[in-house]
Amino acid sequence: MMKQFFLILSLTGLTACSIQGVAEDGSAATAPLVAQTQVAVSLTPSLEPVATTTPLPTPTMPPTPVVVPSVMPSPTPPSVILRPNCPTVVDQSQTAVWPAGSILFNTGPAWKGFEWVGQVEQEGIWAISAGNLQPQLVYQQAKYPAISPDGTTLVTYSSPNPDTGPVIKIYSMVSGESVEVIIPSPVVGQVIEGRYPSWLPDGRIRHALQVEQLMGVGQTWETYTIDPQTKHIEQATLHLNLPEYEFFEYDAERGWPSGFVSIDPSYQRVLYTAGDGGVGLKHEVRLLDLETGEMLWSGSARSLSETTPEWSSDGRTVLFRVGEPIPGTDFAWSRIVSLTRDGVEEELPPQPFPQAESYVANFSRSPNGRFIFYSLYSYGTGRLHGYVVDTLTWEVGDVCDPDHNLLGSLPYDKVEVDWLPEGQLVYRVLLEEDGEITHSLRVLDIPSWTTQIILETEQGYGINVFGWTPVESFPISQSSEP
Repeated sequence: MMKQFFLILSLTGLTACSIQGVAEDGSAATAPLVAQTQVAVSLTPSLEPVATTTPLPTPTMPPTPVVVPSVMPSPTPPSVILRPNCPTVVDQSQTAVWPAGSILFNTGPAWKGFEWVGQVEQEGIWAISAGNLQPQLVYQQAKYPAISPDGTTLVTYSSPNPDTGPVIKIYSMVSGESVEVIIPSPVVGQVIEGRYPSWLPDGRIRHALQVEQLMGVGQTWETYTIDPQTKHIEQATLHLNLPEYEFFEYDAERGWPSGFVSIDPSYQRVLYTAGDGGVGLKHEVRLLDLETGEMLWSGSARSLSETTPEWSSDGRTVLFRVGEPIPGTDFAWSRIVSLTRDGVEEELPPQPFPQAESYVANFSRSPNGRFIFYSLYSYGTGRLHGYVVDTLTWEVGDVCDPDHNLLGSLPYDKVEVDWLPEGQLVYRVLLEEDGEITHSLRVLDIPSWTTQIILETEQGYGINVFGWTPVESFPISQSSEP
């Protein structure tokens, strides 16, 4: 049960795969990606109320914003500038703070105890558009979707059944048409962990199943790469050789699983945790070149992180966190690190900021590479604090609210956020009334330092935010309360 619970929470985790293997004599060997199985599939009608018998059309939409890599700082970084106030709250009746497109979300019951685990009660995807701040129904029957790089197509996953296998559903928000793809069984091994489907930068879909995880050795994955237009599936067994790979599984003493393997979108770089296998002993984070085996960067860590690193969509940079001891205490604080794919570390404002005894709960970088959001859990206040860092000016703003707290999700007290292409931050705060909790969905415009309330749920309900689309008018859209 715990394993299933954890997998549901790992909706956005990066696929941990590689192109390296181990030869029969025990030495490292490079293993090519091998397409092993091709599966033919047929078009199926979309779920009610939309019907289709034709392939997904090629959408005609505004061009996807260009992702600009983060600018590395000059040799003399600027001084930190702290914004003096919380963002000014503006009412949702005003014009949207983002110029175009829609924020996608779904809803479900919120847990007692002021926590939120992303449960989805009613299958349904909703949108709030720049031109229509009333929720619109986008797709009626879908859970845990991922959105394509151009923001026009959704992919969802259905659990396997004895007669077929896992089903990938691909839905066009432009035409309202959908197709289904059945995923074949793994070629080797038993499934240890699965990942929900994700989109590759080239517009294909990847689904992966971990079938082997060996301490000090590496991992083996079965991957399925799907072309959404032709429905062609490329199946491959990938072996990843990771010297001194270290991880901890869930147990009652250590708590949630920790340690990670995170590969870049091009499958040429991998970031992973290494060490000697002992609790409280030496741990490292390493950046490895998969083609040459060269170690491009390594850094010490007090503890193994349970937060998966975040690669930029173009694979040029990666964000992750490392734990470091607080002198004179038994605590460790954590900081975020930004690396280029060649192992050059970006200099960021001093962290944690401004509390010393705290740890970084999670982090996220804007699509244009300029802004970083990170949340801190403070040992002193027992609260989550969120900050937006401008990596060009070193301006730091506290995403605070005098009357409400940021919303943290189980199991890591993460403040889950999303970004709009222009750099606005989408986040949630926690509301309480008569012992019931609800969520307030907000959009922060960083240059003006104003935040707009765009949705507040009914008592006992919460919000999952998972993406942005340039679409504002949907085939089955209808104004209603979610």
